[in-house]
Amino acid sequence: MRILLVSKWIDGGVKGSFHHSGVWRDTFELACAFSTLGHQVAIVSPKPIQTHQKRFNIEFGKVLRKENVKHYMANSQENMKGV
Repeated sequence: MRILLVSKWIDGGVKGSFHHSGVWRDTFELACAFSTLGHQVAIVSPKPIQTHQKRFNIEFGKVLRKENVKHYMANSQENMKGV
């Protein structure tokens, strides 16, 4: 089965210290579980702000790639400030 999960929040998506979002964590864990069960999974979420992108990739990006979960990120209002 092909599954698309949509998350409004993402860890590292706001200014300040790296903030963990329960919504993102639930989406991430659900995607990994579906993938382990053999489903094709993709997530659509906002992009972490630039200062948090490296940490996000360390904590989540490597696991998503290992689990073969596609992750599509879109700019959010927070990302667009100053553009």
